[in-house]
Amino acid sequence: MTKPAIAMTLAISAIGAAGIALAGPAAADSGEVRSAICDFARNMGNYTYRDADGYWQRVVDRSTGDFQSWFKQLWKDSLRDNIISTHARGEIGTPDCTVTSVDHGHAEGSYDSYETITSDSGTQTKHVVMSVGLDYEHGNWLVSRGTPVSGNS
Repeated sequence: MTKPAIAMTLAISAIGAAGIALAGPAAADSGEVRSAICDFARNMGNYTYRDADGYWQRVVDRSTGDFQSWFKQLWKDSLRDNIISTHARGEIGTPDCTVTSVDHGHAEGSYDSYETITSDSGTQTKHVVMSVGLDYEHGNWLVSRGTPVSGNS
């Protein structure tokens, strides 16, 4: 397994330990929540070593709480260096996003997609299924909890 693939696999596994959530108003339209989940998935799964810091900013802008703290620490510890040193690029297919509940500024849902990671070591495609929690903060649904679902490979 390539360094970027290992880093992303660790990232996906660690998300479950850290938790992910997105935020929104109590009477939020589930379409708004679904859109936020898909936006997060696209920004989490699409990156290039040529704009690693832009990738970091996009993920941080779409997250909060435990997930954001975890991502910032992983970035500082190893993810940024791994992406840049191995010339890694990630491309996620169109995510299938679902909303399971919306209640008083908190929502739950998931996304399902395939991500292709290309680096100096080759190309790997993996199935990504994430259960996410969302919290509504400052007018936006932001990811604060995420749990990998079986089938990630």
